[in-house]
Amino acid sequence: MTGAELQEIRHRLGLSTTALGRAFGYEGRDVTASGTIRKYESGERKIPPWLGRLAIMFDRHGVPPEWIEGAPAPQKRGRKPKPMPEYFVIARRFRLHDGRWKTTGKKEVWEHRGSDRAAAMKFVDEHNVEDEGIWISLDRVSIGMKRPGIPGIVWKEVDENSEERNV
Repeated sequence: MTGAELQEIRHRLGLSTTALGRAFGYEGRDVTASGTIRKYESGERKIPPWLGRLAIMFDRHGVPPEWIEGAPAPQKRGRKPKPMPEYFVIARRFRLHDGRWKTTGKKEVWEHRGSDRAAAMKFVDEHNVEDEGIWISLDRVSIGMKRPGIPGIVWKEVDENSEERNV
C-alpha cells in the first residue's frame, strides 16, 4: 500500500489523521498519532503490511467508533528483571561444568575438581574474575566465592584423590 492509497481511504472514511492513528492503535499524544499517519501518507515512513491490511478492512467495513474514542489506555510495562550479577553467571558456569556447591550449615562451599586445572586456567584467561568477587588459586585449583547474604569467603579444595580439606 502506498501513502496516497492510505490518504484516499482516510478521506473516504472522513477521518482526521489523529482519528485514523487512534483506530490503528497509536496511543499517547494526539500529535504522535497524527504525525505517524502523516509520515505514512507522505511516504516519509514505510507502511507496515499489517497496517495496510487494516486500512483496507476499515475501507470495506468502516471503523468501529469505540476504536477511535474509547481506545484503551496504553498498558503499563512490567518491571524489567534486574540482570544477574556477573558472579552468578560465572558461578552457574562452574556449577555446570567443574564442580558443585555444597552447603554446610550457613555456608555455601564450592568444590572444584583438582584434575580440571586446564578449565580453571582457561576461565581465568577469559574473565577478570577478581573484579567480580571470585578468586581462583591456580596452584591449588580451588575457588572461593563471595555470595550475597553469606558473609566472608569460603575456600574448599578437592584434590585428585578426592581428599577434601578446607584451605
